[in-house]
Amino acid sequence: MGFWRRVKRGLEAARESVGPGYYACLGTKLACPVCAHEVFAEGSVLLNTVRMALLEATWADKRATTLRCIRCSHILWFAQKVERVGSVSKTTG
Repeated sequence: MGFWRRVKRGLEAARESVGPGYYACLGTKLACPVCAHEVFAEGSVLLNTVRMALLEATWADKRATTLRCIRCSHILWFAQKVERVGSVSKTTG
């Protein structure tokens, strides 16, 4: 396999790992509790505490994973990392 073909495959894999996708938590595929859609956009939020904010050390606070339904925009919060189990194809996205 040529160098440029490997670069192209690497870029395609990177593109599939970002953007909306399918997710699971504890082995169960997730669906939106509002509209039952299964495609989410992943995000991360800082869980600030007053003590760390006063010490200006918010970088040490914990983070939560959020999943936003791409159909109705309902946001799910997770204290642990969720598993990405699939990407949205170009034809169905």
